[in-house]
This record gives sequence, structure tokens and C-alpha cells, in this order.
Amino acid sequence: MRGRRIPAASSSFLTGFATASDSQRSPSSPAAPAASAGRRRRSSSGTAYARCDVTDEAQVAAAVDLAVARHGRLDVVFNNAGIPGDLMPTPVSALDLADFDRVMAVNTRAVVAGVKHAARVMVPRRRGSIICTASTASTAGVIGGVAIPHYSVSKAAVLGLVRAVAGEMAYSGVRVNAISPNYIWTPMAMVSMVALYPGRSVDEHRRIVEDINEMEGATLEAEDVARAAVFLASDEAKYVNGHNLVVDGGYTVGKQNPRSIGQDDVQNSAAHSQTNRVLGRTTTSPAFFSRFSTAASSSQKLAGKVAVITGGASGIGKATAAEFIKNGAKVIIADVQDDLGRSVAAELGRDAAYTRCDVADEAQVAAAVDLAVERHGHLDVLFNNAGVSGTVRRQDDLASMDLAGFDRVMAVNARAVVAGIKHAARVMAPRRSGCVLCTASAAGVLSVPSIPVYAISKATAIAIVRATACG
Repeated sequence: MRGRRIPAASSSFLTGFATASDSQRSPSSPAAPAASAGRRRRSSSGTAYARCDVTDEAQVAAAVDLAVARHGRLDVVFNNAGIPGDLMPTPVSALDLADFDRVMAVNTRAVVAGVKHAARVMVPRRRGSIICTASTASTAGVIGGVAIPHYSVSKAAVLGLVRAVAGEMAYSGVRVNAISPNYIWTPMAMVSMVALYPGRSVDEHRRIVEDINEMEGATLEAEDVARAAVFLASDEAKYVNGHNLVVDGGYTVGKQNPRSIGQDDVQNSAAHSQTNRVLGRTTTSPAFFSRFSTAASSSQKLAGKVAVITGGASGIGKATAAEFIKNGAKVIIADVQDDLGRSVAAELGRDAAYTRCDVADEAQVAAAVDLAVERHGHLDVLFNNAGVSGTVRRQDDLASMDLAGFDRVMAVNARAVVAGIKHAARVMAPRRSGCVLCTASAAGVLSVPSIPVYAISKATAIAIVRATACG
């Protein structure tokens, strides 16, 4: 990587520092690393520092511009800054959306800003490498065995971003990849351990972190992540794009195959399942489902149920409201299209009602849930269906992405999903019964270059479901 210019976000913290140090040994010249405090300074080693609050897009842009001003170009951006948010285990019904906003601003929105401004200077040169720190929490949903929904969701959104833009950037010779490390003994981990395990010594906290990892005879260190970053930044990874490089010693693989499940259990399950393989996908046969069919399958499956459907005045929401009522449910249509919403409610009859609900406002989501309980005594189903697509872009203008537009789409398609789940849980959990549905999209798992913000928001929605399902 001789001669590469690398701003390593948050390099004053251990992971960023290790990356800057390791890339110098490669050798290269890290320039203008973004960090959390202090004045701009330059060392004799060729490493420079600039203050950069990554939640401020202007400061992210300035860090990129500093590298170009000093060295004439920028080869690598490592979007590494991150925060864990509130680490205390919290019931889903008590999730703090202000904390969600803080975590998403640093861990997700700032990465979008980093990718945007890296693209601004890399695309004209037709080369560059953008690296984004994700986490094993994006798939496992936990940090050190503790469910931290906000952090997990923010890191899954980073993976959604990488998938959404990597294909587009490839046409400009720029690679975009992610690194997902497991828990590492860093200053952030130290803070986490104090919050989760008060009264323990520093050595005890360190052992807890190290014991989380799976690889026998080895300890995951910040330098391991740094070396992964050096690989992705180098020409050795010249054809690696859209990839999530997992640095976890097998942690996520182990969690997908719990040791508590014996081989006999697996064999018995396989012996009794009836499956067909169609185009490489495993599908359960109709005979299997027939075992569970009841008289309700030919009558009203939702008799006596009460549902709130956001975005219920049109499209999928309207069709779902009609089907729910057809199957015996009472439905509250929650939308911002007042005239249309009232018209749909009138069309569907006495089992439908309309209420205005801007899902970007948590108070209005809570009010829609409360209305269902006040009118019908309980809530059985919440369908988080409201959504917006954002602006459809040309495939060559990632550098001009509007972060205000990003905020609007994420507020409706992701943050509102958290609000819906939170307030549904508030009334469902005491009854020990209920169902929350969330509209995601194939765009959440596929690369859709023309609507990257929408794709990121739907990847986030999928992550929210995973992170809260066991909460």
C-alpha cells in the first residue's frame, strides 16, 4: 500500500490507532484521521490528526478535503467511529428512541456521510477503497451475550449500506467493504463492562471480554481488525467488493449451531421433515402444512382480533386492512392521507376506523395504539407498514446524496418501526399475547443502486425485527 492516503475515523481510540499503526508498517501514509477531541497536529511519522465529529457532515467532508489538500488524493476511508449506546438491558416496551437516534447518527448516518464524501473524491480518479466497521452484533443481535437492540440495528444498517452501494461504486473502480469484529478489549469495551458488570476489577472485565470469543488458544485484539483493514485497503483485495469480512474466530458460526442441540435432535428433525428442493430452495410440502390446518382455514381466521395498520390508506396497507376485516378483525387505519384514509374506512364498513398518524412522531404512534385499546379493550396485531421510497437517483451521483433525504426515509422506514414495536409491546406484553408485523423489502437484502437509502432503511427494518424478537 505504498503511498496510500488513509483517514482512519476515530484513530485516537484503540481500533483506529491500531489500524493507523499497522497501515504505516505496510507501509503507507495515513493522513488526517478523524477523531473525537484535540487539535489538528502532525507527527514526524507522517500521521496527522484532525478533530471530526462524524455526526456533522461538514466535519466529515473537511477530513476528506484535508487529506486531498495535503497529499493530492485520497485512496482509503475507514468509517470506524462508533458508540454502543445505553448498555443496560431494557424491555422492548421501554426502549429509548432518543438513544436510538444517537446511536444511529454515529454508527449509521455518519457512515453514509463518509461513503458520500469518499465517493466525491475517489470516483473522478476511478479508484479507492472504502471500509466500514460493522459488528458480529449485526447478525447475532448481542454484545457479549447481552441484547443491545440499538447497536445491533445500527451495525446491520451498515451492512445494508455496503450492499446497496458496492455494485454502483464498482463501475467507478471504487471498492466498498465491511469488517465485522467480535467483542474486543478496547476503551469502549471497558465502558461497557463497567455498566454491565459493576464492582468487578479491570482484569475481571478483560477476562469476560476475552472469554466471549470462540477461538481456542488465541485472543481477538484490535490489531487483528487493523490487519483486516490493511488487507481490504491494499491491492491484494483489488477484486473484493461488497464483502463483510468477519473477524470473530467462528463466534457467529457457533451461535448458528448451538452446542446444546445434539446430533440425534438434528437427525430426528431431518427424518420427520417433508421437503422439496425447488431451484435450490428448501420448501415444506403441502402435506406438512395440512397437519396444522383447522376449521378456521375456511372461515374467519382473525375473529375477535384488533389490529392497527400504519400506512393503511393505500397499497399493501389497504389490501391488508380489507383482508383482516374479511377474516373477522377490527382494524384501525393509521395514515397521514386523511381524505383517503376516511374514504377507505367508510368503504370497509363498521369494523374499520381511521386515525391520523405520522409514524415519524412517536407520540402519534403511541396514540394509535391507545386508540385501539380504548375502543376495543385490547390490541392483537400491529402492522408496521408505512413507508416512503425517497428519491430515485442516477447511478453515478452517490457523491451528491442528500443526507436530509436519508434522515426522512430512515425516520419513516426504520425509526418508526422501533416506535411501533415499542408501543405494541407496551400493551401486548401484559396480556402475554400479540403479533407485530413489519414491512421490509427484497431491497433490504439485495443491491439496488438506484435507491440506496431505501435499501438501507429496509435492511435496518429487518435488523430491528431480529434484535427485538427475543426482547
